[in-house]
Amino acid sequence: MQEMMERYLGNVARCALLNHPSFEPSLADDELLARIQENAREVHSLILENNEILDGHVLNKRPEEVTDEDVRDLNAFADRLFLYNRSVDDGTAYRIHRLLLDVATLRGDRDMRIRELYYVGITLQYMKISCNDLELFVLFDRVRAYFDEGARYIDQYEEIESETTRAYIVRCLANRKLGVERKENFWPEYCRLFDEAMAVITSPKYRAMNPNIPWADFEYSMHADRCGAVTSLRLQHGDDSWTKPVLESARYVHDHIERQARNNDRFTSSRISYLYKVARYHAGEITLVELLEELFDLYDQADWSDYSDQGLVYNVNVACQIQFYIHSLPEEERPPWRIRRRKVFAHVSHYLSHLKPSVYMYLLNNNVQEIVSIRAHGDMNFREHKLEYILSCHKPTYVHSCMVAWLTARITTRMIQVAPEKMVGVLGTLDEREVFDRAQEIVAHAHECALYHDMGKNLLLNAVSLYYRKLIDVEFSNIQHHPIFGARLLRVCNASEDAVQVALHHHRFANGKGGYPNPCEPCTESARPLVCIVSVADSLDAGTDNVGRCYAAVKTFDELLAELRSGSGTRYAKEVVDLFDDEAFAAEIREGLHIKRREVYCRAYREEEGEFAGETLI
Repeated sequence: MQEMMERYLGNVARCALLNHPSFEPSLADDELLARIQENAREVHSLILENNEILDGHVLNKRPEEVTDEDVRDLNAFADRLFLYNRSVDDGTAYRIHRLLLDVATLRGDRDMRIRELYYVGITLQYMKISCNDLELFVLFDRVRAYFDEGARYIDQYEEIESETTRAYIVRCLANRKLGVERKENFWPEYCRLFDEAMAVITSPKYRAMNPNIPWADFEYSMHADRCGAVTSLRLQHGDDSWTKPVLESARYVHDHIERQARNNDRFTSSRISYLYKVARYHAGEITLVELLEELFDLYDQADWSDYSDQGLVYNVNVACQIQFYIHSLPEEERPPWRIRRRKVFAHVSHYLSHLKPSVYMYLLNNNVQEIVSIRAHGDMNFREHKLEYILSCHKPTYVHSCMVAWLTARITTRMIQVAPEKMVGVLGTLDEREVFDRAQEIVAHAHECALYHDMGKNLLLNAVSLYYRKLIDVEFSNIQHHPIFGARLLRVCNASEDAVQVALHHHRFANGKGGYPNPCEPCTESARPLVCIVSVADSLDAGTDNVGRCYAAVKTFDELLAELRSGSGTRYAKEVVDLFDDEAFAAEIREGLHIKRREVYCRAYREEEGEFAGETLI
């Protein structure tokens, strides 16, 4: 198994390089496309090999087949894959620990079971996704269930001999709070779990029993998590019961870090600094104006070239706090802050434009409202093209979105020509004549909606491993939520409601009896024709991309067309699929796909990473 482990890890590293290529600017288009295609073929080959490795050693392995040697090797493999927020592959580590949990249960091995409950819970923690404003929390209940089960062994603590196992019980007890959904009323449950864990962590009895357990680290982590809850709690207007406990934790962590900083001649962590300032404001120790002055002072320490974790906090998170609290001022008190805010907006806009795409997506997902607002105020180019910029941060999504937009424009044009009655209602049109008269406007609108249809995927890249093996069940569940995340982002960016509806419904079946997300709010009638067209265009591009798509075998245009026809009237709208019965139109799309795809790939891969690569309309 050691050889298998090294092979898999080597393949993952190789895939990472192939999926983030750097090409010489002097490459001719044909050579550039050939290199992209060669990379995609190699990635696909590595994916197949990785799938075979995982099927044989993890996914299809039955618990009764696992030997003691397998347990050791699998644990070593999982340790190489999972490194908390710097993991190589959370998903595979989760499946390994899930298998080992089943092995422990089968064997009746209590110590092994407790350890695996912790690791299954913590690996799953790094794959959970959430959207607080929609009250969407995926996998939270499963994370909570594993930690709850591990924590229940606290009743057997004294009869368990292993100090390591005892530490895993305490970790499970402390981590139950990670499974609390941050809904409006989450605080009482959070406090209950916090207090129960702290009663053990700070207990002289337990500390005396096991002095080698890192109790001080556990206590610090508990307080750090509680003071970080302020960003959720500050939205709960009218309830300030949380302010004193949060300030207690913020002060504990702040003082702890300051002591370390003095001992090691370092500055206090910026994240702790701003959270401490925010907690002091909410507890009534400083005024809102004093908080803003302190946040601006902290922001002035930012190094514009620092893209470390510390730099991200100074340059982005503190800026988001400034944005939030300026809007907390009464309208008449905001004007004096405008010049200083404008300077922050201009700076953070430039800073975000040079972030690595994966980091930008992570920040956007966690601060979407504030970052979009900051960029909209601070950068005219971003205000006009913010959604295209977000797309350009992930080249595969950018290429696919541009291609779907192009296909949508062509299909919409054809639909208006042969069946304009099917487009009535789009942009408020009342009859076929109005559809004809506004054809160019409708086509441009359809193109724009299609360009943004997959925005949600960019927000889930950290929770889904798309490019070096097949999706596991948890990841597939996550990716099925990308329409919801896309619709939410588009609403925040003030996109048209039709664009929101297209993002939300493009994976739903035309007959309403399948697809995802499920359940889903009904599609508006005005957007339905656009959703039907984009759904076909989406499948048509994804299935026939023979340049850079590496996670599925490519199909010919005719093979994909046969699939569309087999799903006509169920998955796909019949009136859209029927357009391809016209041989001339089908030939136009077949040839156009080839030409346009080459153009889009060349444009995307000649751009610098993270640089705006706006799509030219139609």
